[in-house]
Amino acid sequence: MKTLLTITALVFLTVAATAGQPFKAEKGSKITVAGTSTMHDWTMVSEEIQVDASIAEGGATIDGLKLVVPVTTLKSHKSGMDDNAYKALKSDKNPQIIFNLKTSQSKGASLLQGSGQLTIAGVTKDISLDGKLEALANGKYKITGSYTLDMEAYKVEPPSFMFGTVNTGKEVTISYEIILSK
Repeated sequence: MKTLLTITALVFLTVAATAGQPFKAEKGSKITVAGTSTMHDWTMVSEEIQVDASIAEGGATIDGLKLVVPVTTLKSHKSGMDDNAYKALKSDKNPQIIFNLKTSQSKGASLLQGSGQLTIAGVTKDISLDGKLEALANGKYKITGSYTLDMEAYKVEPPSFMFGTVNTGKEVTISYEIILSK
């Protein structure tokens, strides 16, 4: 009986040791949304992102990841632009942008291809994206990459300003730099 318990404990510990390790976003992680307008290019940044991730043993792939960006944490340093963006993103009814990674696979040399679901303004779409997963010192990891999307696919009307004389482009690029630690 003792032998059976010992074997069971060893199997459990081996499985637990090889399972993905849980990580959270560290200070310094950020999401940047960049776009164009008829007047000038613009960016909004959030450094208040929430991430729960699981990195595969050895750091080759990401077993799971959920990223949440509170819409009103995206800032351009222009309050009028921020307010128009929050309205376009329907932040009163959909206060978060959410990405749930479903699968990832290594493409060699720390490059990853992943797929998941992105929810913006209450609309969820399946997406595929490429990124980079780098091992850092002290058991930390850094995930970087970008994804370009059409705002209208998420039922987001590109904001306009100054009574419609300044219009934003319908495509935006979301860039991410996420530092993960246990």
